[in-house]
Amino acid sequence: MVRAAGLTGSPRRFAATVAMLVALASLPMLAVFTAGATALARTSAVPGGPVVPFLAPPSPAPVVLVDRHP
Repeated sequence: MVRAAGLTGSPRRFAATVAMLVALASLPMLAVFTAGATALARTSAVPGGPVVPFLAPPSPAPVVLVDRHP
């Protein structure tokens, strides 16, 4: 049986190559997580002013609910 040219090295060398590729593929995600954690750490958990909920303006006419199911 003939082995492929890329797999002629030792199993340790193959495992090291795979581990290096996985580590390199993980670096962009690590950078995103680090940047996100830094951005979250900069923002305050407590708002600067009073919390005012959004309230819609009152309706000028009475609201009529129509029951479509008899």
